[in-house]
Amino acid sequence: MKEKIADFFWPPIRANRANRVIRARREQQSGQVLWSEVHKQVQSSLTKYKELSANLEAASELTKSETSRKDTLEGKASIIVQSAGIAVSIVALAPAVLGKQWSLSFWWTGIVLFLYFLAIIHLLVAVTYAIRARRVAEYAMPTTTGLIGLMKDSSTHSFAKNLIAQKISDTRWNEDSLIMKVNELSVAEDMFLRGLAFFAGSVSIVILRTASVYLEQHVA
Repeated sequence: MKEKIADFFWPPIRANRANRVIRARREQQSGQVLWSEVHKQVQSSLTKYKELSANLEAASELTKSETSRKDTLEGKASIIVQSAGIAVSIVALAPAVLGKQWSLSFWWTGIVLFLYFLAIIHLLVAVTYAIRARRVAEYAMPTTTGLIGLMKDSSTHSFAKNLIAQKISDTRWNEDSLIMKVNELSVAEDMFLRGLAFFAGSVSIVILRTASVYLEQHVA
């Protein structure tokens, strides 16, 4: 229950805890060992197939799907970085624009400044986690060097099987990296929306209180 409450009030705790578990598992079980185990399992499963064209097509589609997912996540992270940057600029200019028009009591001023401070913090954290989502490394990608090496190490009969095994093994290896990206991006989205909400709340209070004072002065 305490963890759920903490996760609700500060989403970064959730992502850090989940990603810490993934990193700990990778440290306990070497990444190369994990990749090799999957590679052996796939090769063993392929021995019962005489024709591998369907398997190769399925493995290629799996790789394309994963790459597309990675690009989508990083694209969303870039949008958050850009949007949050613009939002931070607007928030930073707000006091200068509204400063001379504020008609707030001491307590209302304190509330506005508190919401304003929360907005800045949440937007900056959103940018930080969006950047972290783009920087999650340890992602296996096909390379020319890797393909040449595979061709050298494979016979004409085993090349297709080894290529399929490599594609699937790389995909399995990348799953953890994508999960970490999702965790980081989820935090960035939550913090960005909360930052906007806090800023909207602070501006709304300023506008409503200023309008209230104006009406009292002129209507009376």
